Amino acid sequence: MKNSVTQKESKDCVGRLDASLVKMKQYLEQQHRETISKSEKIENLLDGLSHVIEKVRKELDALRVHYQKNEESAPQGLPAGCVKDIKSKNFAAAGEKLHKISEVEHITAIVKDVYEHKPENFELVLNFADSVGTQKKAFFVYRALMSEMEVDGHEDIYKTLKLIDSLEKKVIHVAEGESGVQEDAQYSVFRMKNKVKLVAAEKIKNAMLHNDAKNEQVLKIAQSIYDFDHLLFENVLRIAVRGIYQEKMPVGKILENIKCYSRIEQLISGYLAVYDVLLETQEANHAGLFPLAEHIKATMEMKGYTEVPHERRCIFEGLKYRLPKSVRNIVFLPKICFKNIHTGEYLFAGGNHTEEKRFVYSWLPSEKDIKDIGIWGTWITTYEHGTFDIYNVHHKEFLYADLAGYDEERRFVFTWSGHKKKLPASSRWFLIPDGDHVPIQNHETHEYLYADSEKKHDVAKHHVFTLKTGKVIKESSWFAENCSEPHL
Repeated sequence: MKNSVTQKESKDCVGRLDASLVKMKQYLEQQHRETISKSEKIENLLDGLSHVIEKVRKELDALRVHYQKNEESAPQGLPAGCVKDIKSKNFAAAGEKLHKISEVEHITAIVKDVYEHKPENFELVLNFADSVGTQKKAFFVYRALMSEMEVDGHEDIYKTLKLIDSLEKKVIHVAEGESGVQEDAQYSVFRMKNKVKLVAAEKIKNAMLHNDAKNEQVLKIAQSIYDFDHLLFENVLRIAVRGIYQEKMPVGKILENIKCYSRIEQLISGYLAVYDVLLETQEANHAGLFPLAEHIKATMEMKGYTEVPHERRCIFEGLKYRLPKSVRNIVFLPKICFKNIHTGEYLFAGGNHTEEKRFVYSWLPSEKDIKDIGIWGTWITTYEHGTFDIYNVHHKEFLYADLAGYDEERRFVFTWSGHKKKLPASSRWFLIPDGDHVPIQNHETHEYLYADSEKKHDVAKHHVFTLKTGKVIKESSWFAENCSEPHL
């Protein structure tokens, strides 16, 4: 019995060993296959690397040939001699040597060795470039000088303008120049003008932000740019004004800063820039349109305005007609009438309420009475420090809001017929552009003038109030109309 169990165990053991051998054999075969696969991949990788190495070797050989040709094209000591001649200001000898050098790399190296990272060597390199007789070689020298200035971070506006001037005269505007060279030169000029714009605009912006718009150095820079290129000056101002406006400076103050410039054309450029910025920021209804319109008008009335080139005046006067109608009429017309948009009635001063107050109504006269609006309903507005006086022409009295009020919601509006020295503080008004319409807000109470369509004085007239809630309602929108129109 014991022998029988031992034999069975032996058979089981042999069976397990056989199974293990089979698994070992399978594992070895798998490892063999993987080894062969890895070997093939390594061989492929090595093959690929050998191709890369061969390609790099060929490129190195090509570079050796290229540099060998460069050395052959630049006779021994020629670039060094050119540098020496330029430094000694023997431009004729330097030009002869430069003529024998064909590779741009050598010309660039010559300029680098002369400039030596020193801004004071700018004039030396520029004068040499100006003396070079060949347009193409001159351009290479100018371009190399520009690169040296850029690499060193030299942002001298006057030097950059000189370099631009030389490029334009010696390369771009040459009648029989090489077109490819001229195109490259134009691109270089574009880059330099863009640099001038950014640097100059930053200086002007900072001066204005720090209440230093009359800084002599900044004004001199602006004048130099204007004398060099009017359009460049206008672009500089546009960038500066955009930056100042983004810093939340009021439009009125920006306009006062622009008045620091002495020439009418400079003022025109500045005011065009302000309008463009308001347009860009989608603030065409900005209250700053009134001070802008006032400055436009003052400029048009300046002595010497008619001497501004006709084309320039046309552009500027076109700006006047881009302003909303009410803004344009209020600023440019000597007298206006205010017409309520909702009721179609005109604002006019009627009979006395007391010795010091006169009622103000809105009125839609009959055809036979329409001429009376030109008498009773004619007003003059005077702008000062962001607010307006509204003055009745016939009675020679100022519009004001009665602080005593009428009821819980409304406040009467009168004209002041008392002594001028006692004129109420509530006689100043904000006129707020809203497209071609203009809500009228009291400076003291911040309430809007409106025609009360329900509160009648008589059959044809309605009382005019300000609404104590300070809200804008449909009856508080007015249009400033031309009182010189034929029906008036």
